[in-house]
Amino acid sequence: MSSILEPQPVLPPFAALIEDAEIERAKTYGRAAKSSSTRREYARDWADFERYCRSRNLAALSAEPQTIARYVATLAGVLTIATIRRRIVAISQVHQERGLETPTAHKIVREVLPGIANTHGSAVRQKEALTLESVARGTADVAVRPQRAQSEARSGAAAARFRRRLPAL
Repeated sequence: MSSILEPQPVLPPFAALIEDAEIERAKTYGRAAKSSSTRREYARDWADFERYCRSRNLAALSAEPQTIARYVATLAGVLTIATIRRRIVAISQVHQERGLETPTAHKIVREVLPGIANTHGSAVRQKEALTLESVARGTADVAVRPQRAQSEARSGAAAARFRRRLPAL
């Protein structure tokens, strides 16, 4: 007895071919969801996690949340927070692809990453302020089209003045 909700083949001889083509097309779009460089990085990240687990006699697939927390802690201070996050995503993706529950959603894993970010967070790289002198140095050797160079210098100078006044606003 079949259910009304089950798909019924319209043309039995061709239904399998149509279904196969639709499945292949869906798989193609699924593969295109991530760029080739992202897939490569995820593969490298997973390989690194497997090496870590192997060296400690831990299971990489169907990993325990504590294993991931330990792994992430070893990366702290060595890799950027963004790279550590990507590694966690890669571990999660592999588990999901295999139909396993992702251990990265566990509370212990979710708490370790913010702690690492607070302790080893990325330093803000302060850039040198734009000054009239730096604009003048940058445009001094522009001999071609002197009017254009002057207007660029004026707009640069205006930007520098605005930037100096910005903190006071």
